[in-house]
Amino acid sequence: YGQSLAPENYAARSWKGGELAVEWRDKAFDNKVSFSVNGNLGYAIDRWDILDESAAYRPGGNRNFESKIGHPAQRIVGLKTLGMLRTQDQVDQLMATGLKQYGRNPYLGGLYFEDVRGDGYTAGADGKIDANDMQVLSNNASPRINYGLGLNVSYKGFSINSHFQGVGAFDRIISNHDGPGMRQHGGTVRPYYPIWADDVWTPENIDAQYPRPIGQSWYESGTGSQSFWIRNGAYLRLKNLNIAYNIPKKLTSNLKLSSAQIYVNGTNLFAISKVKEFHDPEQLNYDSYPVMKTFTVGIDFKF
Repeated sequence: YGQSLAPENYAARSWKGGELAVEWRDKAFDNKVSFSVNGNLGYAIDRWDILDESAAYRPGGNRNFESKIGHPAQRIVGLKTLGMLRTQDQVDQLMATGLKQYGRNPYLGGLYFEDVRGDGYTAGADGKIDANDMQVLSNNASPRINYGLGLNVSYKGFSINSHFQGVGAFDRIISNHDGPGMRQHGGTVRPYYPIWADDVWTPENIDAQYPRPIGQSWYESGTGSQSFWIRNGAYLRLKNLNIAYNIPKKLTSNLKLSSAQIYVNGTNLFAISKVKEFHDPEQLNYDSYPVMKTFTVGIDFKF
């Protein structure tokens, strides 16, 4: 009829995993102390079973390495960072090979990347770094492991309830609202972000952790999706802590109360994570709203 095929929901995605939950309740010190310990552990991984991809992503296609079929939906794709050019000898050696990165010569304090493909995603190095050299850097861009731990103790009207929560098998790529990587904004006036200020490459600090500020948002300066920014996203957090005291009955009865409790509660009190250099481990981006820490003091009474 001269018409294209009607749109079709042509995709299938599956998940596999398991979950375990255990709890132990007991008493100690002549039944004066009651306590319980509970924990849960879950593992899950997804994969695309069917997906309508173009011929370039199918077997034999020049972008088959990026095919999502048989892989999780959340992946990290970008350049593989080989290191930072810290000395002039390193720059000279790289320039002697004729390597260009996005049309530019390698420079001191910049990053350099793995050359794996030529134009049109053809296999083999071609002496230049560009979008053809993108690789799948991680299949764990969302947590595969989720777990929790609860510890509860009560003694003579006092009680402590705590809940720890965490994730594992998770790769984070540091990013901001502009996308993966950390961009230089404002030229030389505001190079990078405040966290970079004391540890960027300079002639006096060649072993710095971060690239040289050049006032340009180039890949070599840390912009874009690249393995340089991938961190272990696993964390363990004290999600909730509640300390309470039940006022004795002989006191509450004088006030004509059936019960009364004084409590102090805190949420998101601390976290153990390798991402904390940049932001909270549950925060989406460097420049997004942070996860709030809260403290509450209250009295709960019943008539």
